[in-house]
Amino acid sequence: GIGHFFPGHKNVLKYGFDGLLQQAIDKKSSLSKNDKKFSEQEEFLKSVIILLNAVKKFIKRVSKHARTLAQSEADIDRKDELLDISKLCENISENPPNSFKEALQLIYFNQLICGLEDGGFAVSVGRLDQDLFPFYLKDINKGKIDQQEVDFLLKCFFIKLTSLWNYIFALGANAGEGPPLAENLNIGGLDREGNDATNELSYLILDAYTDLQTVQPTFSARIHKNNPQKYLEKLSNSIKSGAS
Repeated sequence: GIGHFFPGHKNVLKYGFDGLLQQAIDKKSSLSKNDKKFSEQEEFLKSVIILLNAVKKFIKRVSKHARTLAQSEADIDRKDELLDISKLCENISENPPNSFKEALQLIYFNQLICGLEDGGFAVSVGRLDQDLFPFYLKDINKGKIDQQEVDFLLKCFFIKLTSLWNYIFALGANAGEGPPLAENLNIGGLDREGNDATNELSYLILDAYTDLQTVQPTFSARIHKNNPQKYLEKLSNSIKSGAS
């Protein structure tokens, strides 16, 4: 594959892999054999079902590995962390995420798996501030997370994205110029009604990227005539600091 697409993060966040799997199963069972495109549609849906089951298995392997590591871990804090990772991965292997942390981890898995399948170039993250904002707002309002932890998780996410360039060489695309992989992420812009879409998470994502200035993601910020002055100033300061 040549990439250049956005994975369906919104669909995965909304339905979870079990939800998408059930949709595919229901669609397949409703096909009519009298339809001229029956064979083509049936083969496509079979492939979707195979793929989704494989994705679930992939994430469950990570869950199992973390649990195995926890069994031999002497440090109690690290042991608890590994058990939390195992539990989180087990949940999102099937269900929609219940928290900001789960949602971010699920987006990472979706990025990783799409890159492995497609060769890895220009598989873009998209509008991360829009996709994650409902999860962020819910956790913040319930006191389940604070901005410091959000900053830490976002920076971990950027570091993981930067490490993904390795898989493009493993898949035989080593004739190119190498990284970066153009995993484009953008913030800001407008909503469907034409209103300013900048939110609290937009600023946190920008701050995290400005602090790290990692190779990936390639970072884009949407601007328009009604942008908040604060947003434009923070973008300018980010560029001044050397962020690309």
